Order: sequence, then C-alpha cells, then structure tokens
Amino acid sequence: MQITILTYGTRGDVEPFIGLAQGLIQSGYSVRLAAPERYRALANQPEIEIIGLEGDPDQLASSMVRQAGASWPRMVQVVSQHILPIAVRVLQQVREACQGTDAIVHSFLMTDAGHQMAVEFGIPEFSAQFFPIYSPTNEFPSVVFPDLPLGPVYRRLTHDLTTATFRYGSRMLYSWLCRSYPGLPRLSRWAFSKEERYKTPLLYAFSRHVIPQPQDWPASSIITGYWFTNSSHSWAPPQELVSFLQRDPPPVYLSFGSMLPDPEDRFLELFAQVLAEIGRSGICSVKGIPPEQPVLQGSLLMTGSLPHDWLFPQVGLAVHHGGAGTTAAVLRAGIPGIVVPFTADQAFWGRRVEALGVSPGPIPWRKLTRARLLAAMQAALSNPVMRQRAHDLGEALHQEDGIANAVAVIRKSL
Repeated sequence: MQITILTYGTRGDVEPFIGLAQGLIQSGYSVRLAAPERYRALANQPEIEIIGLEGDPDQLASSMVRQAGASWPRMVQVVSQHILPIAVRVLQQVREACQGTDAIVHSFLMTDAGHQMAVEFGIPEFSAQFFPIYSPTNEFPSVVFPDLPLGPVYRRLTHDLTTATFRYGSRMLYSWLCRSYPGLPRLSRWAFSKEERYKTPLLYAFSRHVIPQPQDWPASSIITGYWFTNSSHSWAPPQELVSFLQRDPPPVYLSFGSMLPDPEDRFLELFAQVLAEIGRSGICSVKGIPPEQPVLQGSLLMTGSLPHDWLFPQVGLAVHHGGAGTTAAVLRAGIPGIVVPFTADQAFWGRRVEALGVSPGPIPWRKLTRARLLAAMQAALSNPVMRQRAHDLGEALHQEDGIANAVAVIRKSL
C-alpha cells in the first residue's frame, strides 16, 4: 500500500514528515513525499520517493515577518501572494504525486490541495498539523489570537474566525486562479465542514504533556506526540565546535531560523552584549556560514544551521523564534528556552511554554531590547525550579513515540 505525503513550508514543515515517512516504511508502506525542492537533500533516502515542489518557502517566511507579523488576515494575504505565481504548477505536481496512491497525508498549507486529490481519486486522507487548528475548543484561543481573559465563548470564537479566514481565503484565491486558468477543476467541499459525513482525521504532531487533549475535541482530532527525526546520525561536528560546547558553564544558543530579517547585525550585537554582562559564552546560527567552518569572535561562536537533537542537550539555554519544531526540540532537550516570536503560531508557543513553567514570557522581536533579553536570560539560567521543570518535561517527551502513534492511527483507519 502506498501513502503520499504533501507538505509545503520551511524546514520545520518538512523534517517531521520525513520521520513519519520512515515510520510508515518500517511498517510496510511505500511512501511518496511531495515537498519543496530545496529540501530534497533532507529526505534523500532510497526508500522515499521524492517529488520536489516549486517555490522558495524561506522567501515566504521572510515575507510573513516583514508584511504580516502577528496579523492573521495579513498572513492569509502574504500566503496568497506567494502561492499565486506557482499554484498551477504545484497543483500539477501534487496531482502527479497522488497518482496511484492509496491514501494521502497533507499539511496545513496543503489542506485544500490534499483534500481535493483525496476526493478526486476516492481515497482516504489525513490532515497533519503541528499546531492546534481546525478543531475549535473552549480551553484555549486560536494560535493567532491573544489569550485574553474573556472566557470560553471568546476562545471558541477565535477558532471559528481563524478557520473561516483560511477556509474562505483559500477559496477566494482559487477563484482568482480559475479566472486565468478556467480548465481547473471545481473545488470539493471544505475538508472539515459539518456537512461532510466522513470526518477527515486530524493528527496533531505535538505532545499531550505540552497541550493536553481538550475535552471538547471530537474523536477525529488526535494528539499523537511529536514527530522527531534523528537528523544528526551522520553529523560529524568540527573539533572547534566540540571544544566550544565543553565550556563550563555551557554556552547559550541563539537562532531565529528562517525568520530572521536582514540585517541580522542588531541581534548579534545585542546577544553579544548580554552574554558579556552575564559572563557566558554563546553559539549563534548565522546565514552564510558553513556549519563545518564556525567563526569565533570573542565568547561568541557563529556557525550555520546545526542538528537540534545533537546540539540542544549540550547548551544551557536556547533563545529562538518559537517555531513548532524548534520549540519541540528545546523541550525534548530538557533545557529552558526564551521565545522571540515573529509571526504565525510562534507567540502561541511562547505563551504555552511560559504556562508550563519552562520559559520566561515571550518577547516579540520588535520589542527585543538589551534589558529585556538580559532579564529573561538571567531568569532562565538562575531559576532552579524552571530548570527542573524543563528537565522533567524533557524526560516525559523522551518516553513518547509520536511517529509510532501516528502510524498506528493511520493503519487502524486504513
């Protein structure tokens, strides 16, 4: 039996699906993965058939920061502007990826395309999400809304508004597309509409220890646990990096992933100033520096992107943008983190880890100052209760196998 996985986005939107693909293959399934072409190397394994999709997801991430920020209507607008020029070709590639397959797993940005293919080919589908979306609840607000003390009615309303925005926004985008390409098929009904008799299973790839299963979620909304991959199995770190990580106390790590707007000098200077004040060394992920050739400037080691599962257990604290994947890796490493949200679901994760007691409050990137970063780093490094909670949560996450749980749900459903 063959399963096609459809995903689009930055590395954090691709890597967990590689783990899922590996789990499905180990369970006897054949897997075809349609993901951005630029991440082909991540999934370059003989067992996984890869179809590279057009588009630059890092450009999308940068546009989200510059043009959308925390505004969810502008997020839809930015996504639409990015998708329109490549939509027809990507739809062709998606249809190619779904030819002859027996089931489809689709991500957030592939919701409509994946559902369309499942209906068109008459096969089962699964929606896979890295944050709570499309399942309204009274227990917390939608990820793009603040957690205001307005009670359960407000919380559920935020979910309804978010779903409606993405639902009708995507359909409006498709209508615009059809004006230029009238041969495109008519969109099928929304995957999660109340009129649908078959409820598309929603697989949430995060942990119940981080977001407990809401009591008002339907049985089709399932929290599986995180989909971690062993991305460092072939990683050979340079000796300079190994030696740097052996410093006592352990270094502090800073990276904003694909979110960091140009220029990044302000953040590096700010980070270096705070490190000097607290007497710590630091590692910073910087664009354009190969990870095999780190650059040492005083107590700051600048390097390229490093495998989180290898790096995070060796640092004392991580300052990051709050993406779902990075947040998960920090939590699993059992260390505190400081979230500097830029856009999308990042502020939600910043509030969530603060509520869990494993992080100070999030600092929006436009409000990041030396004083705020200094206070947050001092709190995270000196609070024994916070550090113990982070350690305990990391131990709990190590006991979970989200990929095995997801595969079991898919197998049972099929």
